[in-house]
Amino acid sequence: MLSKVTNERGSAVVNFIFGAVALLAIFITAFGIIANLYLRTVLTDAATNAARMLALADVSQGCSSGQNTGLSSEQTAALEQARQTIRSRLGDKLVTQIDANTELTDGLCTAQVNVSANFADLPLVKFFTEFEANARATLELQ
Repeated sequence: MLSKVTNERGSAVVNFIFGAVALLAIFITAFGIIANLYLRTVLTDAATNAARMLALADVSQGCSSGQNTGLSSEQTAALEQARQTIRSRLGDKLVTQIDANTELTDGLCTAQVNVSANFADLPLVKFFTEFEANARATLELQ
């Protein structure tokens, strides 16, 4: 017996909607992943550049005593440049914290920079809302 269900009128619209929804979900997910990678790259770049600038600054007195003795003007400039890098690439809506210190690691004086940001307010970036980037550089003692 043959069934009389040969009327496929309107099935193209339903197939298009299913395909469009699946494709849209893939694009939104891909955009979120790419945005997260970009945010992490910007923070890592800012931390690395600040650590390099701190390594070139005169911070040897903090490392010899094993404690951070405060920020010099060169160190403050390095941290401010990291903030400006983040602001210029990501905007002002981010809660960003930048910390720097010097420490003695395996007999070498190193500058360490920690950059953290909270991306909870950004749309489509909900995979990770907190990012943290750390960078170290060996100080050049003069």
